[in-house]
Amino acid sequence: MSCEEAQLHKERLQALAEKRKRQTEIEDKRSQLDDLVLQLQHVKSKAMRERWLLQGTGVEEEEARRKQLEQDEEQGKRLEDMIHRLESEIGALESEESQISAKEQVLRERLKETERSIEDLQKSLMTQDEDATGCMSAPLSDCMDPNPNHLVPASQPRTGPPASREHAIPRPGKTGGVEEERKRGGGREREETEGE
Repeated sequence: MSCEEAQLHKERLQALAEKRKRQTEIEDKRSQLDDLVLQLQHVKSKAMRERWLLQGTGVEEEEARRKQLEQDEEQGKRLEDMIHRLESEIGALESEESQISAKEQVLRERLKETERSIEDLQKSLMTQDEDATGCMSAPLSDCMDPNPNHLVPASQPRTGPPASREHAIPRPGKTGGVEEERKRGGGREREETEGE
């Protein structure tokens, strides 16, 4: 696994963890929101009942019920504010979750591309290995120039001078290679022995 692929896996796992965290927060906020909505419904129905009871009561009783009604309405407003705040928090969390999902999708696509490029590289290396193995197991003539005119059988003498004199092998001439060698080198030996 390449470093880039490992980094992409790490980033993707982090994105998935963040996404799951946001989803959990959203679930918690929705649960709180449901509870607040139930409380608000209860307070509203209670306030409606208090108004109805206010219509046919005496002065003292009316004052106590009016206070209760005001408290219920105030509590209802607080609950509505909390509901609106929770709804906006849920909206923000959902927005973050969608951004994280988009990032995770991009990372997933990059990982697929990386995996595809690694697979392509492995396939090309395997193809090269197969070609090299096939070439090594094939006759030598199959791996070289396919033109048979360029191949020189070992039984045929080479034409043209050797590449350098150092590697030249003396060829037998009219009198033979040994005599020519003596003429060239042997004359020096005679000169050295005669001088002594």
